[in-house]
Amino acid sequence: MTRRIVSTLIAVLYLCVSCPGYSWVVTLGWDANLETDLAGYRLYQTSTQGVYDYEFPSYPDIAETETTTTAIVPDGQTCWTLTAFDLANNESGPSNEVCVMLPQDDIYPPGQPSGLNILDIQ
Repeated sequence: MTRRIVSTLIAVLYLCVSCPGYSWVVTLGWDANLETDLAGYRLYQTSTQGVYDYEFPSYPDIAETETTTTAIVPDGQTCWTLTAFDLANNESGPSNEVCVMLPQDDIYPPGQPSGLNILDIQ
C-alpha cells in the first residue's frame, strides 16, 4: 500500500568555498512523517524539472528531516522530491518538488585597473 507523505521541502543555499567545480551546497528540510512504522525517507534529484527515476533514489536512506546535497552542477537547475518508506518498504507518493537555479561559478578575473598615477612625491 502506498502511503502519502505531507511534506514541505525547503531549500537553503550555502556557499562551499572548498568545493571547486561544485561551489554550491544545498540543504533541504521537510516536515516529519509521524507514522509509527516509518523507516526513513528517499530523496530524488534531477536536472530536468518533473523527471525523476524512482527506481534509483539519489539519497536512498535518510533518517532525519534534513539533508545536504553536494552534487550540484553550477549554472544549471537542480530539482528534488521526497518520499517516505515504512518498515515493510512501502513507499509513499512523492512530495512537492523544489528547484533552484544555481549561478555560474565566477571563473573570470576582474578587468585590468587603469589610470595609475603618481599623486604625490615627498
